[in-house]
Amino acid sequence: LRVGLVVFGLTCAIEFGQLWQPSGLESVRGHWVGQVLLGSTFDGRDFLGYGLGLAIALGLESSRRSEDQPKDR
Repeated sequence: LRVGLVVFGLTCAIEFGQLWQPSGLESVRGHWVGQVLLGSTFDGRDFLGYGLGLAIALGLESSRRSEDQPKDR
Protein backbone atom coordinates (compact mmCIF):
# COMPACT_ATOMS: atom_id res chain seq x y z
CA LEU A 1 0.00 0.00 0.00
CA ARG A 2 2.72 2.42 0.97
CA VAL A 3 4.74 2.00 -2.23
CA GLY A 4 1.66 2.43 -4.43
CA LEU A 5 0.67 5.62 -2.64
CA VAL A 6 4.21 7.01 -2.85
CA VAL A 7 4.36 6.33 -6.59
CA PHE A 8 0.90 7.85 -7.04
CA GLY A 9 1.98 10.94 -5.10
CA LEU A 10 5.18 11.31 -7.10
CA THR A 11 3.45 10.97 -10.46
CA CYS A 12 0.84 13.53 -9.41
CA ALA A 13 3.59 15.90 -8.24
CA ILE A 14 5.40 15.52 -11.56
CA GLU A 15 2.17 16.19 -13.44
CA PHE A 16 1.45 19.33 -11.42
CA GLY A 17 5.11 20.32 -11.88
CA GLN A 18 4.45 20.56 -15.60
CA LEU A 19 2.40 23.68 -14.86
CA TRP A 20 5.56 25.33 -13.49
CA GLN A 21 7.84 26.41 -16.30
CA PRO A 22 10.89 28.38 -15.12
CA SER A 23 13.63 28.77 -17.72
CA GLY A 24 16.07 26.41 -15.93
CA LEU A 25 13.51 23.64 -15.78
CA GLU A 26 12.52 24.23 -19.38
CA SER A 27 16.14 23.74 -20.45
CA VAL A 28 16.13 20.36 -18.66
CA ARG A 29 12.88 19.47 -20.41
CA GLY A 30 14.53 20.43 -23.70
CA HIS A 31 16.62 17.26 -23.53
CA TRP A 32 14.96 13.93 -24.23
CA VAL A 33 15.85 12.52 -20.79
CA GLY A 34 14.32 15.52 -19.05
CA GLN A 35 11.22 15.28 -21.18
CA VAL A 36 10.81 11.57 -20.44
CA LEU A 37 11.30 12.04 -16.69
CA LEU A 38 9.46 15.35 -16.22
CA GLY A 39 7.08 15.49 -19.16
CA SER A 40 6.37 18.65 -21.06
CA THR A 41 2.67 19.54 -20.86
CA PHE A 42 0.07 19.22 -18.14
CA ASP A 43 -2.91 17.02 -18.92
CA GLY A 44 -5.46 16.46 -16.16
CA ARG A 45 -6.60 13.23 -17.84
CA ASP A 46 -3.29 11.68 -16.82
CA PHE A 47 -4.58 11.49 -13.25
CA LEU A 48 -7.13 8.93 -14.40
CA GLY A 49 -4.29 6.68 -15.53
CA TYR A 50 -2.37 7.21 -12.30
CA GLY A 51 -5.47 6.35 -10.26
CA LEU A 52 -6.20 3.30 -12.38
CA GLY A 53 -2.62 2.11 -11.96
CA LEU A 54 -2.89 2.57 -8.20
CA ALA A 55 -6.18 0.64 -8.10
CA ILE A 56 -4.67 -2.24 -10.10
CA ALA A 57 -1.59 -2.34 -7.88
CA LEU A 58 -3.70 -2.34 -4.72
CA GLY A 59 -5.92 -5.10 -6.14
CA LEU A 60 -2.91 -7.24 -7.02
CA GLU A 61 -1.39 -6.65 -3.60
CA SER A 62 -4.64 -7.57 -1.88
CA SER A 63 -4.92 -10.71 -4.00
CA ARG A 64 -1.36 -11.69 -3.17
CA ARG A 65 -1.93 -11.17 0.53
CA SER A 66 -5.05 -13.33 0.52
CA GLU A 67 -3.12 -16.10 -1.24
CA ASP A 68 -0.41 -15.90 1.44
CA GLN A 69 -2.96 -16.50 4.20
CA PRO A 70 -3.03 -20.06 5.51
CA LYS A 71 -6.02 -22.02 4.23
CA ASP A 72 -8.52 -23.46 6.71
CA ARG A 73 -8.76 -27.21 6.37
